[in-house]
Parts: sequence; C-alpha cells; structure tokens
Amino acid sequence: MHRSHRRRPLVALLALAVVLVCAATVLRPTSTTQARWHDEETIAVAVATDTVALHVTPGESRATFALAGTSAVEWAPREVSVAAGAIPLTAADLAGSTVGYALPDAGACLPGQVPDFAADLTAVPPTATTFPVTGGSPVPLEPGGVAALCLVVEPGSALRAAHPGTSLRVTTAVASRARGPASWTSSAAWTGEVLVPALPTVTATCATVTERGPWWKRSHVQLAWGLSETDGATTQSIALWQVQRRAGDGWEPVGADLAADTAATTVTGWDFPQQDWEIVYDLRIVAVLEGGTTITSDELRVGALVGTAWCAR
Repeated sequence: MHRSHRRRPLVALLALAVVLVCAATVLRPTSTTQARWHDEETIAVAVATDTVALHVTPGESRATFALAGTSAVEWAPREVSVAAGAIPLTAADLAGSTVGYALPDAGACLPGQVPDFAADLTAVPPTATTFPVTGGSPVPLEPGGVAALCLVVEPGSALRAAHPGTSLRVTTAVASRARGPASWTSSAAWTGEVLVPALPTVTATCATVTERGPWWKRSHVQLAWGLSETDGATTQSIALWQVQRRAGDGWEPVGADLAADTAATTVTGWDFPQQDWEIVYDLRIVAVLEGGTTITSDELRVGALVGTAWCAR
C-alpha cells in the first residue's frame, strides 16, 4: 500500500503531458491552412429609426405632418373610409360625391380647391367601405420639415338627400417612404369631419295673367321658380324641370318636361282634364337632378275651367 501512493503523482504528470501535446497538435498551424484560432471582438452598430409624426387639430379638415428623423421622405394619402355618424358609407352611397385632398394654397385650405388626390369609388365593389386614393404625386418632405393636407369633400345630391345635416367622419391613411438609400416605410391615420348640407330648395310662384277674349280663355297662369342653395354648398346640376299635379294619392306631369335652364312656364285650362265645372288643382314644381334625385316646391293651387286658368287661394 505504501508503494502505490508514491506512483499517483507520476501518473497525474503523465496525463497532463498527454493533454498538452494533443492541444498543441490541434492549435498549431499546418502547411496548407491558416491558423485555426482567431480573436473576436463585439462591434456596436447604432440603428437610427425615422418616424413621421401626424398632428391633427380636431374638428378641422386639415392635417399637418411633421417629420422627425434623418431621412427625407415622400408621402401621400393612400386609403380612405367615410361614415355618416356611426354608419359606414359604401361606394354606392357616395356615388356622385367627391372625397379628395388638396395641397394648401399659399399655406391655407380654401373653399373650392381642386383636389390633387381623390378616392377612386369605381375601383371597388359598390358595397365596399374602404377606397383607394389615387392621383397626384408623392409629396417630398425633408427632415424637420412640416407639410399640410386639406380635405376636400363635395357631397352629391344622393348623399345630401340621405344624410342632410349629418357630420361625415372621413378617416384617411397616409403612407410615407424614405427617399434612398433608406427603404423604410411608415403610415398614420387622420380623421376629419365635414358637414353634409341639406339639399337646395325650390321656390315657386304663381301669377294670373288676364287677356281679352272669350271667357274660356280670358286668363292663364304664369309659374316661375328658382333653386336656393345652402350657403357654401356646391350648386347641384339640374337635369330637367317638371310641373306636376296631384292625382289621387300620387302626382303626374302637367305638360312636357322642361329644360334645365328653364325658370318659368305658362299653364292654361287646356293643360288639365276637361270638365264642365270649375276644378282647383294642387300643383308643384319638381327639380330632377343629375342622378335622379328630386327636389319639390311647396304646393301651388290653380283653378281651371275649359281653357282658362287662374291662381287660387
């Protein structure tokens, strides 16, 4: 037992020598390759992120864009949705209306501006509630710069008839992208509000015109009318005018349709069904707008007998 204790240090030394020889064999250079070891160090890379900050004043149809970062960008409105109160509007609901955007004129958003960008309501199904925005060129913006965009909405007659006095919520997605060499993109949303004006009103008058001659044609009536538009609203396009009379539970035309630029017409007793007694009719003037929407005047009362006619109370 005493002899085996003396051998243990020698065995440990021999094992250590074997390990060192193996390590030297692995790490030493060979005649055909580079050395198989290398030093490593960690290099910190700073990544800068650019952002577009979108600042909007609530209740105004104007958005202001401010760029924070180191890269210049190009931006443009790309998508829009419209709601009347809590009701999303479809492409069919907005038919005949314009939803667009204009760059400020001398720094201001002005009435009647021509849109530089507009929602394409024909590029989607009639039931769609989100619409692509097309037209115009992306707008450049330098780091630290500020740009603005004006909302331009012209409600058509169908929209004005369906939602008079309603506040439309127009939500626009604005997309931006860096101008080379960076390739990042960013987007932001903006909601503006626009009030839908009521349809214009038709005001009509009746005047009795007396003539010399037989009693059955001594007078006729002169009907005149005009279209009164809401202040600031776009004038509606008239397709034609009609004079209508009440017939039972409905209305029917009196005479032929009248051209869009007509503002008066003559009605005689011969324009009504012939009776042997005096009859008083309820008449009204109807404006038929492009797209089929109609606007009617208050009722006028006209008496008729044979060929003569007069304004009745």
